[in-house]
Amino acid sequence: MIPADNDDDVYYAMKIIKRNKISSSMAELEALKKLQHDNIICLHEIIDDPSDPNMYLVMDQIEGGTIEDQILKT
Repeated sequence: MIPADNDDDVYYAMKIIKRNKISSSMAELEALKKLQHDNIICLHEIIDDPSDPNMYLVMDQIEGGTIEDQILKT
């Protein structure tokens, strides 16, 4: 899923994680949101509705497919 910010046509990736499968704590995810580095995909928002079985992470979209795709190409 690739949501877009209509104000500036910036595209984002949305990672959907089943709440019962998440291994990171919210503190770790909040720390990840604060990281700013060229080699780290930026986490912009955490959508966490307790009534939803999933959590949603809004991150920068990168070109070239998944990391798995990139590994398999080498």
